[in-house]
Amino acid sequence: MKMYVLLLLLFLSITCEGQQLPLFTQYREYLGVINPAAVSSDFMIFNHNFSSSVSHRLQWASFEGAPQTSLIKGEYIYDTENSVSLLTGGYIINDKIGPTGNSGIYGRVGGILSPGKNAHESGIILGLTAGMAQFRIRSSNLELVDPTDDLTKNNQSKFYPDVGAGVFIYHRIQHGVFRDDNFYAGVSVPQLFGLDLTFTNDNGSYTVTKVPHFFGLIGFNKFLGESFIEPSLWVRYVEGIPLQIDGNFRLSWKRSFWVGFGLSTGGNAHIEAGFIIGEEYGDRNLKIGAGYDHSFSTFGPFAGATYEINISYSFETK
Repeated sequence: MKMYVLLLLLFLSITCEGQQLPLFTQYREYLGVINPAAVSSDFMIFNHNFSSSVSHRLQWASFEGAPQTSLIKGEYIYDTENSVSLLTGGYIINDKIGPTGNSGIYGRVGGILSPGKNAHESGIILGLTAGMAQFRIRSSNLELVDPTDDLTKNNQSKFYPDVGAGVFIYHRIQHGVFRDDNFYAGVSVPQLFGLDLTFTNDNGSYTVTKVPHFFGLIGFNKFLGESFIEPSLWVRYVEGIPLQIDGNFRLSWKRSFWVGFGLSTGGNAHIEAGFIIGEEYGDRNLKIGAGYDHSFSTFGPFAGATYEINISYSFETK
């Protein structure tokens, strides 16, 4: 096989036993994908109960057939102004790694338990996602050394159900030096069930094992007038790979732009930046953000950079 195919098989061997869900640079923009119970920061900070976004990520750009992830998502929170409110939403995601791909469509629902009448200030949420995904391999795109190998005649795909669950808590502090600042935390398993997807051809079979993923999150919004800083910490665990910890820091300046950076124990460093169009439109925000990752591990410095772009729109419904 050519180096391209060897790279693919190496990646698949890592994927089958380790990280299988997509990674993100701008974690703050993907809370609801990683944790089904999480609400967007636009809801916690601006009381925007509707948000939507599109994004694209190109990982390890120097490799032919590098991983790419595209995502469309939406979220709506029905604030009853009572102790129980409703979180709804969903997303469509597509991953492509050379001749393999994974696509899915998901819905999410959660119940928000609030101590007062303003759900955007404090609450604890129990959330679920459920959907249908497809794993596929386009064997006809593989170039083999042995032209008699009939693997290229077998393009295959399998559909499978996917379920996730999470808990998320957020609180606007009412007293003391941290008054009106936000604290949030959560735990989630966005890929809850393990599944074995077996593919066969005339030369044999191979199995892709889907394994549960575990995520933890803690973050804080410290307001400085109309600006705020946001440190956050992500922890993720998947059987077969070491525990990963991502530390992130973001500065949002007067609802106009933000900059941020982060480091991971997995050997990644990232920077991010974006701007917000919205103050002149009152309760509506259009945000455009970009992220850049550099990996010091995995395939080493030859893997190249990772790029990510996200466009989101949020507002408060009346």
